[in-house]
Amino acid sequence: MKTFITSLLISLLLVGCKPEVEPTPESVINDLSEEYAKHQSIKYDIQYQMKYFDHLDTNLVIGTAEMIRDTNDTLLGGAVWISADDSADRYYDLNYVYFIDHRKDTITRYNAHDNKIYVITGSNVSGLIKVPFLKIEKFKKLIIDTTVTLSLLDTNLNAKEFSKLYAAWDDDEPFYDMWKSYYIEKTNNAVERIEFSAGFQNQTQYNSWKISNTEFDKVTLELLNKRLEKYKETYVVIDYVEPSREEVKPLENGTKAPHFSGVFYPNDDSVHLSDYAGKVVLIDFWYKSCYPCIQAIPHISAIKDKYAENGLVVLGLNPMDNNEEQRQQFPDFIEINKLDYPIVFIDRSVSKSFKVRGYPTFYVIDKEGNIAYSSVGYGEGTEAVLDSVMVSLF
Repeated sequence: MKTFITSLLISLLLVGCKPEVEPTPESVINDLSEEYAKHQSIKYDIQYQMKYFDHLDTNLVIGTAEMIRDTNDTLLGGAVWISADDSADRYYDLNYVYFIDHRKDTITRYNAHDNKIYVITGSNVSGLIKVPFLKIEKFKKLIIDTTVTLSLLDTNLNAKEFSKLYAAWDDDEPFYDMWKSYYIEKTNNAVERIEFSAGFQNQTQYNSWKISNTEFDKVTLELLNKRLEKYKETYVVIDYVEPSREEVKPLENGTKAPHFSGVFYPNDDSVHLSDYAGKVVLIDFWYKSCYPCIQAIPHISAIKDKYAENGLVVLGLNPMDNNEEQRQQFPDFIEINKLDYPIVFIDRSVSKSFKVRGYPTFYVIDKEGNIAYSSVGYGEGTEAVLDSVMVSLF
């Protein structure tokens, strides 16, 4: 009997002394994913801060996000209500997006599945819902992403203990030094802070999310719909009307090009379209933080070089960047991107007169001053198409 008790005590001691398994980045990702998967909805307060690549200042959006997961939803992964400090709410009910403007007491309804989810995703407030809840599987893919290096450490914030999950991506030109950190509170296994950074052309973007007052399973579609109906009692409801094709298409070929004036960078000498009467003019409407605009630069330069002897004039019309902060960044930008055609700062009314609704937008003006060609956006065939236009004009 004594031998049995002694053996039992030894066994209990051995069990009690069994070391705890150390968490790994993979186990933390799986644990957080499993915890979030237990819940159908989430609500939290959030402060979202962002500094874009070509800006020195940061922007801050403060609000509350409420989300209900729906794995069948292909747009956001579920229903979303965002209340932000811009005096507007945005509600996606899986079919429509409602923009609730508290300054104008109006509700504008958009068909979300008719390419109108941008009402949420196309603004800074979209950052308020970028927490790994609606699309858990995307978060879990960090484990199998071969371009990511994961690490884990313990840290403290505001007297609370966190697991800090750090993900660093391999450089993928033109982007580099890209990383993201998730601060996961140990007691409730919820994300309370996220940080992100990336480098691009000697500049850095930084984003941070500070999350508080997280609650699970307190939000339902019925609750959100009742809130919407309450607003409808006193707000004017407007169904969004798509602009006509006539309104959105560029100026017609054969029409007279609108006159414009601007100033050259960097000397601020004045320039007018009339200065180039009798010449073919290629206009590139662009701005510095537009990535497709940057992608187009070498192709526009190639067209300029190819037809320089024919007298082609190329002008880069920029309505966005004529301020002290942006001007300071232009020498570096020009050197990195080998931008070798003239930059012309214009008033935004010029973009309006040319019906520019997206960037980059290209116009070719013939020797008679008429529109010969226009296109919106950059694609792999941009240079070839512009080349064929030039062949027809020279």
